[in-house]
Amino acid sequence: MELRVFDKTVQPLGAIDELASLLWHTKYFDVGTFSLLAPITDNNSRLLVEGCLLYTSPSPRDTR
Repeated sequence: MELRVFDKTVQPLGAIDELASLLWHTKYFDVGTFSLLAPITDNNSRLLVEGCLLYTSPSPRDTR
């Protein structure tokens, strides 16, 4: 799984490809939540800053 990271203007910053767990809770009428467990690497530290936008492609289960 690849987690793409964007800045506030939706410019791509890079991708998180080293992660242990990602739990994404979608709500249809409210803001959802997520929990990310990833090792502290130079790449992850550079990308995972407050205000960044995260995107992952939908799983096959979500596209039915």
